[in-house]
Amino acid sequence: MVPLLGSFTSKADSRIPGERESAMISWNQAYNRLKDAPEFAGSAGYFGRLLPPSAFRFLAYSQRFEGVAGSPAGGTFGPPSGPLLQPFPSGAVILGITAAAYEDQQLENSGVLAVSPSYSAGRRDLFGISFQYTNDEQITPNGLTMAEHLLGSGYDTIFPAKELLIPPSQGILCAVASLVPSTLPDLSINVVYHCMVPRNTN
Repeated sequence: MVPLLGSFTSKADSRIPGERESAMISWNQAYNRLKDAPEFAGSAGYFGRLLPPSAFRFLAYSQRFEGVAGSPAGGTFGPPSGPLLQPFPSGAVILGITAAAYEDQQLENSGVLAVSPSYSAGRRDLFGISFQYTNDEQITPNGLTMAEHLLGSGYDTIFPAKELLIPPSQGILCAVASLVPSTLPDLSINVVYHCMVPRNTN
């Protein structure tokens, strides 16, 4: 059974720019919470026994969405891109999910740089994102959500609030959509899943 997501909140944005606020779930924190879970440690679990921390390694899985078109009305979601499937090895543990957008810079006829203003590191206020498991269980049940509010600012990693243990033959479907006006360049969006996985898998 996939662990349920806990609640998550973001503190008021009163910190100094560049100051770290919420770090990703630590390796030891995740392992210590999971080591008593039957699916992680039991003889009938994913590994048949409790694997020591040294049996895991770090892997970062990434998805890239190219040409994410804007909306005729800026500030509303444009056409969604995806969902794209991200498969994981059985027993992979997701410690954090991060994302950022890139917008090509182009000059208007007047020579003014045409680019969407952003007040979020990683430009996470320019796009929305949604997640669900491949068994149709929703992680973001209301669909597309502004990435900054869901994942935290570019200085934070607040999503998920609790590590996610991936069962066999399970994956995550991710979709994104732009919040910028369609008169501005399309976005390229990169999503990264930071995981600890058993060393005998790829």
